[in-house]
Amino acid sequence: MARRRANGVGALVDLGLTDLEAHVYSALVASSPATGYGVAKAIGKPAANTYTALAALERRGAVLLDDTRRRLYRAVPPDEWLAQLRRQFDERAAEARRALERLDRSQADDRIYSLPDVAQVYQRAREMLRRARTVALVDAFPMPLAAIHDEMEAAADRGVWIALKAYEPVKMPWCRVVVERPAIKAAWPAQWLNVAADAAEHLVALMREDAGEVVQAIWSASQPVSWVYHCGLAAEIFLTRMLAGEEPRATLRAFGGVPFAETPGRKALEARLRGGAPASARGRSAGGRAAKR
Repeated sequence: MARRRANGVGALVDLGLTDLEAHVYSALVASSPATGYGVAKAIGKPAANTYTALAALERRGAVLLDDTRRRLYRAVPPDEWLAQLRRQFDERAAEARRALERLDRSQADDRIYSLPDVAQVYQRAREMLRRARTVALVDAFPMPLAAIHDEMEAAADRGVWIALKAYEPVKMPWCRVVVERPAIKAAWPAQWLNVAADAAEHLVALMREDAGEVVQAIWSASQPVSWVYHCGLAAEIFLTRMLAGEEPRATLRAFGGVPFAETPGRKALEARLRGGAPASARGRSAGGRAAKR
């Protein structure tokens, strides 16, 4: 296995090549140009199978075949070929996205889903922030906060109203920030990441202290639960500011009631309860960048 990784074969198989195709391409990267027979001899594979792999690689744009009588094969440089693969993947992904967006998504989904992997937790949080249109509430320890910082700022640039409960001082002037008491973070040998977006979906994640493993993480777009969690997280951020010594009316002025306004999630839930047409879970912006107060 170590040898497969060292010569790139394992990585190429992960990209969709067969084991033989990966060996053939690696051999040509190491020594081009070469005849098909020469490649087969170098990798110790039957010539007929090697020529089949070379034809497949030529169709993939990974190798070039000259038009001389010797029929020499040359590997397309890895950077060039990988860039081509990336463009093809992006085009296919965009096409798949367009096709999937045409499917009916109006039905409410009240299920709660587990997220077993740290990378999955971070990606789901980033996607929530990218989807947010009105308000996002974030409660994050330092390591997870660093992982989603750019998506939070991008959401603020789009006009999303953001409030953050942090656990150490941060410079994020584009959102409302409250810093929890140091004793709270010291009490938790872990990394918390909690996000509510548009009161339409929410994420609760507890990870090990080094953020290398998920203890438990869930995500849901349940309309009732997301609305309640959104309200609870907003109230916790309010309370943290007041426990820090801020006068309650000053806190209310700083937040302007935005977290409890008619968010997309609340509108969708109200429409559902009234038996009307399913409401969109995305709405208009709640305002521009929020200055830290």
